[in-house]
Amino acid sequence: MKKKFSILAALVLVLAVSLTTLAFLTAETDAVTNTFTIGDINIELDEDDFEQGSKIYPGVTIDKTPVVTVLANSEPTYLYVLIENQLSPHGVL
Repeated sequence: MKKKFSILAALVLVLAVSLTTLAFLTAETDAVTNTFTIGDINIELDEDDFEQGSKIYPGVTIDKTPVVTVLANSEPTYLYVLIENQLSPHGVL
């Protein structure tokens, strides 16, 4: 009895794996169309707290608050801003 149950369980497992593999390999998806538009995108960078031309001394922390704004009459857009530290370990550009 135990041997018959083991054989039946093994057959059911093999059948389940086979059908799952068949379903995975024969599945099809619809074509996807990505639409890109070219338009007018106007952005503005504003840094209220930073004074251009001010002296920068080594070891001093300078606070900056950059604000990037997508201006009116621009195309709807996603905006990604990457801020990199351009200084070397010695504080030199």
